[in-house]
Amino acid sequence: MRAALHPRGVGAALGAVWPGGLPPRLAGLIDAAACGARWADFKLGPVLPLEPPGPGGPRPPRLALADAGEPAAWAAKVRAAWPEAGPLPFLELAPGARRMVDSDGGPGLELYLDDLQQVAHGFAAAPDGAPLLARALRLPAGAETRLSRRAAPPGGLPAPLAAWAEGLRARGASGLWAPRWAAPSPAGPWRAEGLLWINEARWRGGAAATAALVEALGPPPAWGALCAAMGARGWRAYPDTIELRLHPDDPGRPRLDLTVGFVPAGA
Repeated sequence: MRAALHPRGVGAALGAVWPGGLPPRLAGLIDAAACGARWADFKLGPVLPLEPPGPGGPRPPRLALADAGEPAAWAAKVRAAWPEAGPLPFLELAPGARRMVDSDGGPGLELYLDDLQQVAHGFAAAPDGAPLLARALRLPAGAETRLSRRAAPPGGLPAPLAAWAEGLRARGASGLWAPRWAAPSPAGPWRAEGLLWINEARWRGGAAATAALVEALGPPPAWGALCAAMGARGWRAYPDTIELRLHPDDPGRPRLDLTVGFVPAGA
C-alpha cells in the first residue's frame, strides 16, 4: 500500500517553505489530495537554494511538481498558470514520460520530460553518449538542456563541477549522477553547465544519513522548518537531488539547488 500524507500535512509542508503563502501561480497548481497520495513518490518537491546569498539576498524557493496521478489536469493547470508561454507543445513530445514543472512562481519556469529511460521516445542519446535521463525547456528564454544518466560523474567536466562532485562523494554521496548539457546556439557544441546528484535513498535506504549531509552544507531555515513539520507527521525530509548549476554568463556564480524528497520516518 502506498504511504500517503493527509492534505493538511501537504499544507503544513508548503507552509514551512512559504510561510507567507504560495505565489498565486504555484497555488493554482496544487491538488493537496493528489500530492498527499503520492508524497513518497516525487510528486512534489520544494527546491531550496544552498549557495550563500548573493548581493541581492537569497534566491526564493521553487516548487517542482510532477504530473503523476493527474496528467490532464496538471497540464491544463500549468498552461493556465503561464498563459503567456503559449500551448507548450514540448509537453507532448514523449507520451508516457514523467512531466514536471519547476518554478518560483514568477514568469519563468522550466519544464521537464523526465525518467526517459522508462519510455520509448525516439530521442537521440545524451550529448555525452550516455542514456538520456531528461530533457528540460526553460521559458521564456526557450533554452533547452539535456541530462544524461550515469553511475559516476564523467571525466572532462568544468573544474567547478568536478570539484563539487569529488567533495560530495567524499562526504559519502552515492547514487546516480546526471550532467546537464546545454548548447550555446542551435549549431553549437553541447557543454556541461550543471551536475545533478540523484540520491536514490528512496530505494536504497539511508535517508537519515543523507539528510545529515544537507546539514553540513548549511541549508536555509526552510529546511529545518520542513524537517520539523514532516517529523511531527511521521515523515522524514531528505535530499532527493542536489544540483550545482553554473551561471550561463558567469561560471564563477554557480547556484546550488536542493530538491527535497520525503519518506516515512524510519526509512
